[in-house]
Amino acid sequence: MANLQYCLEKPFRFPYAPQEPRSRFEYIAEAVLADLLDRRGISSELEGCDAEVRNEIVQDLANIVAEIIGKELPDPEPKWWRDV
Repeated sequence: MANLQYCLEKPFRFPYAPQEPRSRFEYIAEAVLADLLDRRGISSELEGCDAEVRNEIVQDLANIVAEIIGKELPDPEPKWWRDV
């Protein structure tokens, strides 16, 4: 696994999609992608995607996260995330 702190900071400094995360779910998706982008092989495939596909990947992952978290926890958003 990539450095945890790196994965938590990268979505705001260097997002995979062309814009910063707009929700906690996009933030989670971007953090997971930060870990994947730190892996040989996977990284090269993900880096080869254009902006439209990157947006689609982040949105699809965010929708999956939102669906799962919505069913599991009433408010999964950590307080520190709101202050970022």
